[in-house]
Amino acid sequence: MKDKKFNIGIFIGSCDKYSDLWEPFFYFFKKYWSNCPFPVYLMSNTKAHRYAIPLYTEGKSWTEEMRCALEQFPHDYLLYLQDDYFLTQEVNNSEFEELFSVIQKLKPAYFRLFPHRGPKPGILISKDIQYLSKEELFACSLQAAIWEKQALIGLLDQDENIWKFELLAGNRAKKLPQPFLSIVWQWYLPRKERRYPINYFCTAIRKGKWREDAIDFCEQEGFDVTLINRSIETRMDRFKKKLYDILPVRIQVLLVRYFFWMSGFSPTFCLLI
Repeated sequence: MKDKKFNIGIFIGSCDKYSDLWEPFFYFFKKYWSNCPFPVYLMSNTKAHRYAIPLYTEGKSWTEEMRCALEQFPHDYLLYLQDDYFLTQEVNNSEFEELFSVIQKLKPAYFRLFPHRGPKPGILISKDIQYLSKEELFACSLQAAIWEKQALIGLLDQDENIWKFELLAGNRAKKLPQPFLSIVWQWYLPRKERRYPINYFCTAIRKGKWREDAIDFCEQEGFDVTLINRSIETRMDRFKKKLYDILPVRIQVLLVRYFFWMSGFSPTFCLLI
């Protein structure tokens, strides 16, 4: 598939600290998207990987490094992935041709390809695509998405880490004239039967630790887990996450605010979340 009118590349967000994830990432990328027609770029500090074009970055914060990488990125659009998004199903290139036609028509700043959990309000464009409200919590989530590069650069604040960006960039996004789009959550299907343009293990690393089910997935898929050299989350870590997931969204928001308040963030920042 070659669409000369649509200038896009794959952008993998990472850094040297997480270079241990590159081998499993590319193992699954090559397994499930062996015919990827787009150039692949890897954000890092000093290291490189044989399957990607390096984007070497430096900066005092994630946003500074991200801006540095994006300024080197030679395409108008990027399909954003992170180093612990391990593909789980074959990627169909023809689906991207359909997505590109929607993007060329509506010119969104952001097109989320892995939907938010739960149904979201928004006008349906088709049964699979809808407008995404910029009022949503995590409207600028860094799950798999197609970004217009200049719009993403414009949303980067001077000194934010990746989590703070996801929480606060939505407020800045309200000033963008371009719409946000999202793939519709397939609530009517069991989890294992849901199919999106990009299907992946979301996410393999949680708070710097390997998820136990991610390691199980690697073993089942034939990846040599002896190459994994990072601590694994504990039973208590897993219990806390399950407990959080079953809480109503409004309670989750309160807990997030409390966490950031206890971490030393200002009350004003916490109320903006």
